[in-house]
Amino acid sequence: IKKQIKNFSHFMLYPAQYWSHKNHIYIMRAIKILSKKTNLNIGVVFTGSNKGNLDYLRIFAKKNKIEEKIIFFNFVSDSDLANLYKKCLFVVMTSFFGPSNLPPLEGFKFGKPVIYPKINSFIKEFKDSPIYVDLNDPNSMVKEVIKLLDDTKYFNLHVQKGFEYLEKRKVYN
Repeated sequence: IKKQIKNFSHFMLYPAQYWSHKNHIYIMRAIKILSKKTNLNIGVVFTGSNKGNLDYLRIFAKKNKIEEKIIFFNFVSDSDLANLYKKCLFVVMTSFFGPSNLPPLEGFKFGKPVIYPKINSFIKEFKDSPIYVDLNDPNSMVKEVIKLLDDTKYFNLHVQKGFEYLEKRKVYN
């Protein structure tokens, strides 16, 4: 894992099974836009078991010439996943379903900002802890990624809000 992620100066982490409703494609579209708009060497690490969508995602990455920005891991051990959480810049979760997903909570626990879908039930649960993006517009994620990289106060604010959410909910105490 260390060997594969060393090529990224920064990476986002999305630990989710490779089902289509997990919406990995949205992140890949954002990576494509980021690659065209900026010189940022930011990638994405996906982890999970193939549930029928992995070949499609690999083909999309190759067709869009972003395969060097994406690492597709299978299911990883708990210790490897913990290390990925520690090393990532932030966590992204673009699933259409939730809000009861573990990656945002784990991201908060590891002190990482979390990018999450702007869906009413998600907002109702998490309030202003995550950074919300429009799942119909990958540019909304691009804007937030750039802001996270450029604005240390914004980055730290969302780390703090994640810790406050966990404390308030007594999660991982």
